Amino acid sequence: MIKGKIILKSYGKCLFVLIYSFAIIISVVNHETIADSIESKGALEQQLPQNSKKLPQWTEPLTGITFIQIPKGCFYMGSDSGSVNEKPRHRVCIDSFWMAAHEVTNRQFQIFKSCPDSNLFTSKSYNTRSYNTMLLTLNDQPALHVSWNDAMAFIKCLNNQGNGVFRLPTEAEWEYAARAGTTSEWFWGDNAEDACQYANVFDEIGKERGTFPWQNYPCFDRSPVTSPVGSYLPNAFGLYDMLGNVWEWCADSYQKDAYAHHSVNNPICNTGDTLRVFRGGSWNNAPAIGRCASRSRNTPDFSSLYLGFRIVRED
Repeated sequence: MIKGKIILKSYGKCLFVLIYSFAIIISVVNHETIADSIESKGALEQQLPQNSKKLPQWTEPLTGITFIQIPKGCFYMGSDSGSVNEKPRHRVCIDSFWMAAHEVTNRQFQIFKSCPDSNLFTSKSYNTRSYNTMLLTLNDQPALHVSWNDAMAFIKCLNNQGNGVFRLPTEAEWEYAARAGTTSEWFWGDNAEDACQYANVFDEIGKERGTFPWQNYPCFDRSPVTSPVGSYLPNAFGLYDMLGNVWEWCADSYQKDAYAHHSVNNPICNTGDTLRVFRGGSWNNAPAIGRCASRSRNTPDFSSLYLGFRIVRED
């Protein structure tokens, strides 16, 4: 097995090139890291929290996406100490639903390339040069440069297969699932040093390359860019990469003061701005951004190498 420390020392010199030549670097970096991640993935899955092992699971037969049945319950959504758009912290109750254990991968995303009812693979966001990189050959990497519209097109194709009703999670469902019963800043607790066991984040590698000015997590996560899904420990519901790796689209339209208007039961925002919400932070975000309560947004046709999605199935 390649030791993480050795790999990390080799990143510092090459990652400056990453910003300008992402396709080239990603193909080199991941050939070094994937073997280590895949070897460790099985071990990580054996360490699932006891309560998540008891939750029902179901695998969609065409894509192989595994879903965890998230139990109904209530929690406190948002943060009174965070950004203005995270306030007020308020009580929300969620019905049971099924959430994908992982972000949608390149392999799963490619299955619907020939879907007759979708413009997914002719859309502007899909055919940008930055999307068509070596990342597409890495099956277990999260699908990147997926706009909200692209995610909805993927879901439309999947729904046409007749194996269930699928959609994006609401913001409330997403945060409820991410927290998995916790009330801390991150689902693993309030210690940023523990992040690299559970998430692919802006870590000491990011600090070493010096490309961005923001604060890093004080740990090493073994990956300078995106990592194969499931490479880190899951939360208590058995969900992987809920924080870090890539941001994840939600169903809601964005309102800065949405929480002031939330209903208690299964809230969703379908009014206001045309912007759409994404949650969870990415491999390139500071600790303050990658919290369970953090919110971000952009237009439905926006895509980036920091942004992907996961889906839910209605109960």
